[in-house]
Amino acid sequence: MADRLKAYMRESGLPMKRALNAILRMGFEVRERRSKQRPYVAPTFRLGKMAAGLSENVGELLEAIEGADYK
Repeated sequence: MADRLKAYMRESGLPMKRALNAILRMGFEVRERRSKQRPYVAPTFRLGKMAAGLSENVGELLEAIEGADYK
């Protein structure tokens, strides 16, 4: 972090105190912009009901679909 601050000081020509304050202000502005954005929500879909008699257990589903020797 210190190296990045020194690089910013060289680029901007600001003394350390002013450079550090400028960087902090930029960080707070980015944070405020992000907090105003709506979070991404993945769309969901209804897949319908499972076939009657089938379990949510994957092993049982495979056995029902492929037979007892699916392994």
